Amino acid sequence: MPVTYPDCPELPSLPAEIECSVIGDSCLGIECCVDLDFKVTTCSIRIHQFLDPCNFWLAVGFGAWSLNITLFTYQWGTEEVEMLGNAIEITFSIDKLDDDKEFLVNLALKLDIEGDITELGILSNTRFPIPLCNTNATFTLPGGGSIDGFVRALGDNVGQAAVAVVLRQLGLEQYISNQQCSLQPTDLDDTSCPSGFQIPAIDRILQCSIEETCLGIKCCVNLNFKIDELMLKTWLILDPCNFTISIGFEKLSVDIPLFSYEWGTEEVLEVSEFLIIRYYLCEYILCNAYEQVKINPVDTSGIRKGTGYLRCE
Repeated sequence: MPVTYPDCPELPSLPAEIECSVIGDSCLGIECCVDLDFKVTTCSIRIHQFLDPCNFWLAVGFGAWSLNITLFTYQWGTEEVEMLGNAIEITFSIDKLDDDKEFLVNLALKLDIEGDITELGILSNTRFPIPLCNTNATFTLPGGGSIDGFVRALGDNVGQAAVAVVLRQLGLEQYISNQQCSLQPTDLDDTSCPSGFQIPAIDRILQCSIEETCLGIKCCVNLNFKIDELMLKTWLILDPCNFTISIGFEKLSVDIPLFSYEWGTEEVLEVSEFLIIRYYLCEYILCNAYEQVKINPVDTSGIRKGTGYLRCE
């Protein structure tokens, strides 16, 4: 399924005992012949590592030994160590650099013959491009196709790739960033909010801050996607002097002209089939205006209410 890259990245300089080549259509595999001195004899042994992010698996092998890992249970950047008998140690890790659209790969081999140690670094922070996957291909979640079944199949071993694939199933992956939302608390004395105004909050679910003009609200809302809980950013800001409403969820931002908005009319912003945002405003006073974030069928949480003055001088 990966798209073929015309040129694979060059491998770093390798020790004389190692000869490697990059393999696979997406340039995410490496195959090496390693000469190992076992004191009584020298053997040339094949070692390989192959990453398939589109089908969510990682394979590592040494001679006849091989290990297949599902990316659904792997935590990006975690160093894994595998012992083969009492003499050979294989260390590997793969990190996913979303901003750079690259994988950061490490692979090393250590041979210990009665305290005589040989360490061979094969890949050290080597970068490989993240391939594009066929988004039109049919994909069924392991565990029967449901999120509940997927969670049960994974047990306690949930990796970032598993969370990403659930978000993809919900049509939300393109909107959600990798950073958890956090906000500084608002001191109402530093705002134009009327006395008695209260910042909406729900313990462990909703944390909000108010704009200095008291005409906008930004919130971190904890949404339960069954496979994981994510603290995500959402906001609604009214600018009556420039006649706009700004409403957003994570990477999605929409500016709505007030000229086309009918005061008091409930509007719906459909982020995906499973997440909708509803809002309405009344002229001059933000009367029970709210933004509701609804996840269906996953969970429902996050309602914000408030009052404030919108009059321009």
